[in-house]
Amino acid sequence: MKFRLTRLLSAIALCLLAASCSDDEGGSSKYAVPSTDTISLGAEDTEAVFTVEWSRCSWQVAIEGEGFLTGLSTAVGGNANGSGENTVTVYATTNGTQQARSQDIVLTNLTTDRTDRITVTQSAGGALTVTVATDRVNQHVVGFGGMLNPTIWVAASDYINVDDIDLMYGPGGLGYNILRLMVYDDRNRWGDDIETARRAQSYGALLLASPWYPPAELEEGERGSTSYLPESNYAAYARHLKEYTEYMAANGVTIDVMSIQNEPDMEFTNWTVDQIYNFVRDYGRSLGDVKVMAAESFCFNQDYTDRLLNNDATNDNFDIVGAHIYGHEWFGTQSSPLAGIRDYPLAREKGKEVWMTEYLMNEESDGWDYDTAISLVAQNIHDCMEANFNTYIWWYLKRYYSMIGDSQSQSPVGAGEVTKRGYVLSHYARYATGRDRVTVNYDTGRKVLVTAYLGEGDITFVLVNLDTANGAPVEIVLPSAATAVTAVETTASADMAAVNPALGDDKLTLSLELKNESIVSVKVQH
Repeated sequence: MKFRLTRLLSAIALCLLAASCSDDEGGSSKYAVPSTDTISLGAEDTEAVFTVEWSRCSWQVAIEGEGFLTGLSTAVGGNANGSGENTVTVYATTNGTQQARSQDIVLTNLTTDRTDRITVTQSAGGALTVTVATDRVNQHVVGFGGMLNPTIWVAASDYINVDDIDLMYGPGGLGYNILRLMVYDDRNRWGDDIETARRAQSYGALLLASPWYPPAELEEGERGSTSYLPESNYAAYARHLKEYTEYMAANGVTIDVMSIQNEPDMEFTNWTVDQIYNFVRDYGRSLGDVKVMAAESFCFNQDYTDRLLNNDATNDNFDIVGAHIYGHEWFGTQSSPLAGIRDYPLAREKGKEVWMTEYLMNEESDGWDYDTAISLVAQNIHDCMEANFNTYIWWYLKRYYSMIGDSQSQSPVGAGEVTKRGYVLSHYARYATGRDRVTVNYDTGRKVLVTAYLGEGDITFVLVNLDTANGAPVEIVLPSAATAVTAVETTASADMAAVNPALGDDKLTLSLELKNESIVSVKVQH
């Protein structure tokens, strides 16, 4: 952008400054004047310049308030004995919204206390363009779901009942298709989950079973801190897990996946990397007619599975890499060995799916309102899809911080009613399950998240607008001509409500407006 100061206005301003800022002793002026009082930026512009002309004074410039201006190249200048002109570069973000915006810069003469304002305006942005690379296929999305509330840990009023299962897994429901069960160490509790598990499976749900502890007689150490399973008891533990699958089968429930241990790196039952390796090597195929999962590390510590994958004997003895993604809050997404959300190319190389099998956000400081459903949960699911996880499985499904409300006073909805977080997960469950994620290209500098999923005869999109104040126009360039388009949105005031994107005359472009802080899912048939 080019900026110029009208010479007449400059002359007038300098004259006024000279008159108002005269030096009592010598009569010479002490001034600092900007070259303009307005700067205009285009939506894509990120820099602009102005100058400060000064004489016999010190001055400073500062951005007022918070907004789209991100910095200044020069903050202070001048001195009491000289004069000159300094160039100041203004830095800004691009405008991805449909609203023009403005923000002020304040120039202060530190000698005379005079202030001048430079108002920076930025024009509204155009539509965010999304293109699809259908030849760049990423992971197959197996599905979404959560944990069946363990009856040993919650009050009876917060058990998940068949009506809850119908709501989440049944026809016309939220579209979830994976249910995780606790393998109780006390076999007398195995029947607790039969009715609900059977109901979920009747709707086609996959069942994942995860043990926290072995039977008490098999473990050593103090439960909850130093508990571990001696290798001399591995065979008995394998029989315990197999007997659980047999018991469930005898009662009409098929366990699809059996995990070896929930969070071996936490203080449940402690397993070292070597111990997991030895158990998989010797007993991995002794757990019944199930797929075997290892190792559900708390923070997706890949040390537990690197060794399994790199050895043919153990690689053949398990089927799925399990991971929890705690830790990314502190270490950053994809940036550290302790950052749970990260890709695992070795698993794909060895033909393994990677399931994200537990995560929750229940800190009271986060809140459980709509804002966190978008800013935390939607962002988290999107990041997991981008990191090539095949599943996304939440912790307790029925909880005040979860997908349907419970009886606790903190619950934002009534017991058994769908929370905003539940609807957010439903967007992905209904529009990504059973499809292959394909690469999309768009300006990731805007506050919009986009993923796309290729199915048989269709392609779907899940779009999230993180901006709390502004909507976002989006134009999707389709890979082939569309024959039909449907879409739903969730906002602060709507839940999976139908919306109507505009299909271009050529059937190859799709335009839609994302409301502020919203999630929209689109299905395009071709």
